[in-house]
Amino acid sequence: NGLLLPENFAMGSRVMFSGRAVIVPGPELAADQLGIPQDMAWTLFGPQVARELGVAAAVTERTKAAADVLAQVMARSWVVLHRAPTVSPTSLIAFRPVLCPDKVIRLPLMATRMLIADFDGDQSAVFLPLTKQAQQEAAQKLSIAGHLRRDPNLVAELFPGMDAMFGLACLSRSAKGLKSITKAA
Repeated sequence: NGLLLPENFAMGSRVMFSGRAVIVPGPELAADQLGIPQDMAWTLFGPQVARELGVAAAVTERTKAAADVLAQVMARSWVVLHRAPTVSPTSLIAFRPVLCPDKVIRLPLMATRMLIADFDGDQSAVFLPLTKQAQQEAAQKLSIAGHLRRDPNLVAELFPGMDAMFGLACLSRSAKGLKSITKAA
């Protein structure tokens, strides 16, 4: 029983297993997590969910059973984020996908410098490695840990940039901003 269903190969169908959206900071995320919009998650992982459930309609209808399987599939998967332009090896980083309610991709703060993310409306692409071997390779070579094994000097890139500190300083100048910082901490 293959990963892909015959309808995944229909001529003129949109590309599955990749998505694109604006990146925003995700301070609630761990270093190895990437917040994926729900619509993108259903598109990326829908065929796997349908295969595991044996019912494609459950994915289309986004039933409770399909949502539960989606969570399980995402928990054991890696996705690769590509932040253009590709100017360094860290322009491709593998993350564990996590559902987020927004229509944006949430990026962990520790990865912002590695990806040269400035959060000024730039888009990034998310790719789902399909095979077991591709999933393992993404985890071993493209995760933050994989990048650090190859180049331990990248650890300096994991510390927040001065722009993040400046943003926090500006936010702390108002009572509402200080309250949101305190709540997040």
